[in-house]
Amino acid sequence: MPMLALGQTVFWDEPMKAVLWGPLAELMPQTTMLLGVMDTDYFSRPPATVQGRGEYKILPHNDYSTKELWVATGELSRLFGSETIPSREQYVQHGVQLELLARTAPEGRRAFLDRVTEAWGWTGLVNTGSRRLLAGDVPLADVLPALIAQLEWGLGGTTECLVGEARQRANQQAQVILGWVRAYADLHPNAKLVNLYLDIGPRIYGLLLGHPPDRVQTILSSELFRFNRSTAERPRFRILDLFLRPETAQIARAAYDDAVHGSEIYTLDRFGDGAIPFDLVVPGHGRGTIHITPGRVVVDADEPLYLKADTPITSAAHLAEVVERSLGNRVALIGKAVTLVAMCGAEHVVVFNETGSSYVWRTEKMASAIVRRGCPLPLYPILRLQYPTWDVIGATGVQIQLPEHLAATFGVARIAAEELGRRWRAVCAEQEELLQTLARIRGPRGTLAFLEQRQPGQWQDAIAEFDRLHQTLIAARERIDALKAKTQQLYASARALKQESELLAREKGRDYRATVAPLREQLWMALSRGDHAQAELLRARISAEEERRASTFDERWIELRRRIRDIEGEIARTRAERRSVETALEVREARSGLMELSCKAQAAKLELVRNAILTSRGLRATCNRPTAWWLPLLSPDGAWFRAVANGTKAYLEPLSPQVPATCAADLQPQLCKCKGD
Repeated sequence: MPMLALGQTVFWDEPMKAVLWGPLAELMPQTTMLLGVMDTDYFSRPPATVQGRGEYKILPHNDYSTKELWVATGELSRLFGSETIPSREQYVQHGVQLELLARTAPEGRRAFLDRVTEAWGWTGLVNTGSRRLLAGDVPLADVLPALIAQLEWGLGGTTECLVGEARQRANQQAQVILGWVRAYADLHPNAKLVNLYLDIGPRIYGLLLGHPPDRVQTILSSELFRFNRSTAERPRFRILDLFLRPETAQIARAAYDDAVHGSEIYTLDRFGDGAIPFDLVVPGHGRGTIHITPGRVVVDADEPLYLKADTPITSAAHLAEVVERSLGNRVALIGKAVTLVAMCGAEHVVVFNETGSSYVWRTEKMASAIVRRGCPLPLYPILRLQYPTWDVIGATGVQIQLPEHLAATFGVARIAAEELGRRWRAVCAEQEELLQTLARIRGPRGTLAFLEQRQPGQWQDAIAEFDRLHQTLIAARERIDALKAKTQQLYASARALKQESELLAREKGRDYRATVAPLREQLWMALSRGDHAQAELLRARISAEEERRASTFDERWIELRRRIRDIEGEIARTRAERRSVETALEVREARSGLMELSCKAQAAKLELVRNAILTSRGLRATCNRPTAWWLPLLSPDGAWFRAVANGTKAYLEPLSPQVPATCAADLQPQLCKCKGD
């Protein structure tokens, strides 16, 4: 029964599946391994922050300027490198004041955030053109200079980790790999990038095994999933048929939507009317979701395609007729994530590493729901491989110059491979525990105390200086608080006097209306009659009232205003005194000193968090998915690979309640013996 290893690039972990050669030769000597290269995915795209005119660039991945980087077909890691990103959110979760450090960073905010959130030892090869390219459409000649530069970076960075003869041997192996690439490009000037991968893949297998691999075939995904009238009846398109036949379409659609619910994978309604979870891949044009609509089939590519259908599409064979009539027989049909795994599992045992394709369980959920409704869907199980990559690196017998983050967490700059293999799991556990501790620490003083605890004597002076400066600010704060309290009391007194002034003004108004206003009315009437004697009497009375009012109201008003002015003057003096305290040289220096110490402590905390994430999560990621060519570079004699192969645990993961008859009779009883403890 053929086994399938399908990947986007041969320069990552795909060739590690060569560990199966020994067990397969012993248990199933007739089994063929199909090495597939995904040429039906879109090639890597840069984020909007990276501009270009279609050239190929090598980019790092970080959580700032290249946050939206998407890489397929062009990723590469040097020894210990992985796409492990210490994200901004992770820093904040672990108590790092990232924005404070970014604002004060000498290199500038962007450069700082790019640097501290960058995935160490990893790069992606992208195309900067405005139009998306399928991986299968990328000319090797166009991408070759960037690919060579990327390989030289990764291979060179790996050899730099070695010393003495080990480095020389690694350099020789690196030149072999580069020589393969250059030689193929010279011999095939019109080849595509994926054609190079088809050629290089078996060579890396041979480099690992020590001999050319037998019982191996290479294939492009566009060939594997070629869709036309002559291929539509193959078992790999059975899942497609279920989505098209009227009697099973609703069952399949409901099972798919339920399987992807709650994930980032779209349910079918989000793709639009008539969508099914499959893409049509058209060379030179792109790929897009297939929509089955009345009278036509729509391929929702960047430039949509409209295929005329005279009658409703009711089967995979019928769809193949429509597609071939309009687009020819070279197109491919490929499932979306969940359905892709079902297509692969219909005819092959698909080989994954321990962490590959995390949505496989959703495929099993979909398949189980379909089978429960009475629709046959036999699928081979997945074969998972669990590598002991770092546990057995001691087989290399080399000395390794550790990168900065690992040197910090292992406590040594150079380490014997045997010691690395013995300690790495414990170091990862220590770093995870450290992350939990760092998340609980709050405040600069707490951070300084923790740093002093980790490095006795190195932070003692900083703590003493922090405490001295802090006391200076406390004393200033006490004085400032006292002046603030005094100011508030003065404001309260001023408000009370102003309220009293307002009450006095209203009382004066009422008195005027009660005493003076009537007399003025009488005076006007007397003058109107010509009664001058009466008018004089009234003028005298009015004058007497005004004198009374002046002594009763005006003198009090003047006194109140004077007191208010005095208080306002005192407020101004108090505020000036407070500002003087706040801006005193001693206080300014204390604030500046505390900020400097806080930034220093935060920077140290950031390094601890970054090193811990890169170590604990990076080493685990690379143990599960090691770059295959690391092994022959560090161990040209094959000892490391043999140790990995001998220690690899394999187990089966079901995709469907139904399995093909050959699986039940042949594969399952044998390979299940390899299942890990």
